[in-house]
Amino acid sequence: MNTSPISIYEPVFDQDEIDAVVACMAPDRFNSNRPIEEFEQAFSARCGFGRAIAVGNGSVALHLAMLAAGLGPGDEVIVPALTFVATANAVRYVGATPVFADVDPLTWQMGAQQARPLISKRTRAIVPVHLYGHASPVTELRRLAEEHNLLVIEDCAEALGTTVDGEPAGLHADAAVFSFYKNKTITTGEGGVVLSRHADWHDRMVLLKGQGVPLDRRFWHEVVGYNYRMTNLAAAVGTAQLNKLERFVERKRAILQRYRAALADVLAFQEDIPGSQSSGWLVSAAVPQASQRDPLMAFLGERGIQTRPVFLPLQRFPMYAQGAMPTPNAEAISARGLSLPSWPGLDDAQIDRVSATIKEFFK
Repeated sequence: MNTSPISIYEPVFDQDEIDAVVACMAPDRFNSNRPIEEFEQAFSARCGFGRAIAVGNGSVALHLAMLAAGLGPGDEVIVPALTFVATANAVRYVGATPVFADVDPLTWQMGAQQARPLISKRTRAIVPVHLYGHASPVTELRRLAEEHNLLVIEDCAEALGTTVDGEPAGLHADAAVFSFYKNKTITTGEGGVVLSRHADWHDRMVLLKGQGVPLDRRFWHEVVGYNYRMTNLAAAVGTAQLNKLERFVERKRAILQRYRAALADVLAFQEDIPGSQSSGWLVSAAVPQASQRDPLMAFLGERGIQTRPVFLPLQRFPMYAQGAMPTPNAEAISARGLSLPSWPGLDDAQIDRVSATIKEFFK
């Protein structure tokens, strides 16, 4: 029996990325902004709205979006309890207060039903998160936001290639952010992008990401800014990776479907909202009983198969515990959920080995 290790995620590189980095090291490219501008233009074209701003990572992309939205002390921002901590941290960076919504037990997403009771006089924005590459119900959340004059910032860090009603994730937002961390669908090692449909938001984020220096005046600083820029080398890798996005997403969706077909009788997979198509970023599912999750992960680990638990609800962390409302669905999913190997270089034999090992555990 094959016992070679199976990672939960690995980047998929070939000669294209190597050639892009080598070309970027030529002085006329390394000392210019051209690689970054090329990546931004290509990314905007793929997403179909706004103008992309390439930055150092997804967390700073969220921070810039919060700043452009004008959020600050006294404001409340509704975020799902089940997400990576960066979503809430960005709210705190600007001095606002994150308010945690529970999620649907089947899709694992925050919808209007969960967000509506949390709206107060202080609420200024809602942050839908496309968890693990599955689409958030952004259409209903946008309608809810319009009813209450709220802003929408979509956290698409895990959702490049995800579609809602045939359109790319992010289209329903005032701003949308993406991540290119080493385990994302396309990677630059570290990196991110923020897009906005508002020209004034875009201009403010461009100013803030580069130490507050306007484009038309060198070494003049109009505001207290940040060094949030992406590097040329990262942008070069990003452009090479972006050219493979459709192939990566097609394969990841096939991986998700193969897992579902093999394991539907033992695991409860995260479900899609109607009209959406997941990018299959990180295949995630729940075991029947919370007491089974950690033993299953240990069983797989002993056989060379890497997994990871799903996120903890954010109010479990000490800096977010005070005053948080209970989120029983998020708690239950967190206790039962795990993520499986999902990178696009996996072959069918590896997926079948993971599935067979999981079935062996449940026997």
